[in-house]
Amino acid sequence: MNSSAGFDRIQFWREGRVGVIALDHGPLNLIDQAMLEQISSALLVANGDDKVEVLAITGSGRSFFSAGVDWRSVNNPENFLKASRALVSLITSFEKPTVTLVNSHAFGGGLELSLLTDFRFTREGALLAFPEGKVGLPTVFLGIYFFGKLAGQSVARRVFCIGENITSEEALRLNLADRILPRANFYGEAQSVLSGLPSSAPALSVTKKIFQDPAGIRLADEVERRYVSEYLGKLPGEKDEGALSVERLREEISGALENEPCS
Repeated sequence: MNSSAGFDRIQFWREGRVGVIALDHGPLNLIDQAMLEQISSALLVANGDDKVEVLAITGSGRSFFSAGVDWRSVNNPENFLKASRALVSLITSFEKPTVTLVNSHAFGGGLELSLLTDFRFTREGALLAFPEGKVGLPTVFLGIYFFGKLAGQSVARRVFCIGENITSEEALRLNLADRILPRANFYGEAQSVLSGLPSSAPALSVTKKIFQDPAGIRLADEVERRYVSEYLGKLPGEKDEGALSVERLREEISGALENEPCS
């Protein structure tokens, strides 16, 4: 199955029992509203396809799984928030096992997106970062909530408030990654692990229900909505300066890593 027709921000196909969504939006795989809507559409198709027993989300580029939100493209805050909330709901309620294959660096919204799936396999040498934290830009996928549940509030504050970076090795230690896979054969190793994942949806569904915190999610959602609306409601000049600051931070963080592309 190759169902990428009509998509210009992602690729979508099935390899055996694994449905694959690959972010495909330039070298940085920046997230905009169109990408959110296309991922959601692919999730709906995959969830209804009996041949898809496991879903994997990855990036098509060599340098970034995703560098985060394309803040300059967000012109309608309400519609952007609706699209982000729909995506969060679809992934977290997906009936089959979901895995993020963090094939390279995951910044900002890219880091947040990886936190929504059941499992994360991260490439050795990948860096997890939230540059927005240094300039006060908001999360968009309840990132602070899900990060805090996995790694604890103290680490969440350091990453989302002051912009501390996390290496793949640290991610494994902090429960932000379930496996680190080698750079040289990342997708080969990932395919081997994915093939062994059970498709026991009932057990997964029960596990999700046990660990879910509806009240915590509702509170996180309310706070994040206000924060995003406040930021995106600023004057164009203020928003542009914030977006430019994040772009500079992305370059600063990744500059020393550009000579180490993913194989």
